[in-house]
Amino acid sequence: MFEMEHLRSFVVCAETLNFSEAGKRLGRVQSAVSAQIARLEEDSGQILFDRGRGRTMALTPSGARLLIHAERLLRLNAEALLAMRPETPGVKVRFGTTETYAAAVLPRVLMFFTNLHPAASVEVVCMRSPELLSALDERDLDLVLVTDQGRRDGRVLSRENPLVWVAGPRFDTACDGPLHVAFMPEGCEFRAAGLSALERAGRDWHMSMTSPSPTGIRAALHAGIATTVMPTASVDPSLRVLGESDGLPSPGTVTVVAHRSALAEGMALEAFIEQLRVSL
Repeated sequence: MFEMEHLRSFVVCAETLNFSEAGKRLGRVQSAVSAQIARLEEDSGQILFDRGRGRTMALTPSGARLLIHAERLLRLNAEALLAMRPETPGVKVRFGTTETYAAAVLPRVLMFFTNLHPAASVEVVCMRSPELLSALDERDLDLVLVTDQGRRDGRVLSRENPLVWVAGPRFDTACDGPLHVAFMPEGCEFRAAGLSALERAGRDWHMSMTSPSPTGIRAALHAGIATTVMPTASVDPSLRVLGESDGLPSPGTVTVVAHRSALAEGMALEAFIEQLRVSL
């Protein structure tokens, strides 16, 4: 039988791929985290992490399989606890994210969260990542989901997400001449990744449209006038993913992270974080 605390430590280790960093997030010393992972490996009879000298730590195939079940078990455990506790009127989760992530991630999270916590309310703010982190530092938000801005305290979730070229159904990638693109203004990490990939590949491009809002960029995509770069977590069914077969170079990956305020706590917030974990 797996212990829930051991599974929680395993999930955090899988996210950080660093026992020391996992210990900081869990409030435990590294040796305690290592002992919990060793116990899981003993209980499962499998090696869960490849920790060879001189190599970056990685999940083994057995570890990847356990991760799927561990996240599911932790979510079910949180749901059971919530179901057995009386609702507290007035509970609010103040959540911030970018428009890009809100459009793709929030609907699923809100659907499951409100079913589990009908007495709670969610306040959602959409801004750019640096502004969201500033609001978190000012304690105006409890939790933010952003593109990784570098190491900082309070990270509770981390996911590598491939970046992809996307376009509307009418966009023609076979046209001669420069590739027509649409991006947010300079400073956008997706713009930098996409244009850098094109320059490395020697592909000419033309900026057909810029917009400070992802809504404006999506309008250009659906009009069929340009392509852009998005994380796979943000691609909805109305868009099609383009790739090397369309003559486009890979724009790389991006790390999506969730940070919580140091003072934010409560079962409602924990449940919201678990739903984010599943949706990503």
